[in-house]
Amino acid sequence: MSNAISDLKGNDNEITISAGNTGAMMAYATVYLRTIENISRPAIASLFPSKNHPVCFLDLGANSECTADNLLDFAIMGSTYYQVLYPDTDCKVALLNIGSEEMKGNNLIQQTHELLKNESRINYKGFVEANEITDTTNHVIVTDGFSGNIALKTAEGVSKFITDSLKKSLTSSFYSKTLSFLLKNRFQDFKNSIDPRNFNGGIFIGVNGIVIKSHGNADGHAFANAIEFGLKCLKSNLLKK
Repeated sequence: MSNAISDLKGNDNEITISAGNTGAMMAYATVYLRTIENISRPAIASLFPSKNHPVCFLDLGANSECTADNLLDFAIMGSTYYQVLYPDTDCKVALLNIGSEEMKGNNLIQQTHELLKNESRINYKGFVEANEITDTTNHVIVTDGFSGNIALKTAEGVSKFITDSLKKSLTSSFYSKTLSFLLKNRFQDFKNSIDPRNFNGGIFIGVNGIVIKSHGNADGHAFANAIEFGLKCLKSNLLKK
């Protein structure tokens, strides 16, 4: 991992992808590549499946403790990142909170809320709750790495529970097996829409290189998606923008 990230600095490769330890990746990427100008900490950004459009979620685990300034950086980077991947989008940014009311949230959330409201580089829309992530009109959701990692793993666990339960139910009798065979393509489309493997790969946004964190338990399908994701970041000239 160290050699792979170090090689980015010398332009010996253009993308590094690893399913290794997140903390080690964060340390190597920060030490070897440094952060881009005016950014103090990188964040892990990835796309979540949602009913209306993909949602960029960050930070997903690079920084368990953050300041309001860090979250402001994440919001700006996330908005830029989304507009690079989807250039025709009027990107809307929201802050993850336990409620949508103005007075909700701890000191960090309230301080960040004030910074984001006064930031002209983003289209800030206020708070969003966790149960709205998969049904939101916002395109970027900002949070600290501790909360983001919990949200990510909860979503993946629920997704696996739904698909496993559905599979068990549809194979429990001859009638259900016949019905599932007739609706095989529909069920496959549904499974693909919530399969975490199709969204594998989070970018260490904020460092001078394309470093992609794959899930530690990723199979070949998931890892291939992480590679494709890295190529898309490279071809869209993300670092320069």
